[in-house]
Amino acid sequence: MTEEADRIEEEMEGKELDVEAEEGGEDEEGEDGVYDPIEETEKFFEAELADLEGLSAPRKLKTIISSRKRVENDIKLMANRIRHLHLEEEKAQKKIDTTKTRANDILDLKERNREAARRRELERKQAEEELRRERQLLALQKAERRAAIRANREALQQSKREDVLMMKQMKKVQERDRKLRLQQERIRCAQSAEVIRLHKKVAADHNMRQRRQQLFEADQDMQDQIYEELLKKHHALQEIAQLEEEESGLINRLHSTQQIHLQAYEELEAALNEDLADE
Repeated sequence: MTEEADRIEEEMEGKELDVEAEEGGEDEEGEDGVYDPIEETEKFFEAELADLEGLSAPRKLKTIISSRKRVENDIKLMANRIRHLHLEEEKAQKKIDTTKTRANDILDLKERNREAARRRELERKQAEEELRRERQLLALQKAERRAAIRANREALQQSKREDVLMMKQMKKVQERDRKLRLQQERIRCAQSAEVIRLHKKVAADHNMRQRRQQLFEADQDMQDQIYEELLKKHHALQEIAQLEEEESGLINRLHSTQQIHLQAYEELEAALNEDLADE
């Protein structure tokens, strides 16, 4: 595909050079001399008449007409050839356009191929970079795991050493506690007699305090009964005073009621006496 595109480009460049050369030749001819149509026509007439010199006028006319018809026929043939040339030129132009289109397509394809190659190269480099990073990450993780394993191993060894030290300390503490218990047991045994004596003394003191408490409670009960009786007597006296006050009030109201009744009776009696007097 690449070789065909290069060949088409070379053919197009060759055709462009030929066209430029033809245009350059036409420019040079135009610059050498000035075209005069009248002079050219006079020269043509002179040459034609010179060829017909010695012929009669009718013969000249017939010859000229015949020559003119041949020329007109040549014009038709030339026009046909020109038309065919135009058609061929159009075909050639179409081929050129097609070739240019194919060339552009090929160039576009080559550019796409180059772009795809660049993209693949970039992807390859990115993949290599990603692989390198992954390898670095794996190496780092591996180193971290090794460091963690080493740290765990050291921590385990340190823990074992601490456990051994703790066991030794616990044994020392247990031994010290055992000795302390033995010493306390000896002291307890030595103090048993004193404890018993003190216990008896405490029991005697307790009995004495209990007896005193009983006597005090009996006396306190008597005092409580006396206070309760006095309180009852006081309440009874207060109740008697209230009843006496109520009785006095009732007597006063009864006396007032009797006075009112007596007055009403006297008024009734007076009214009756007045009625009898009127009769």
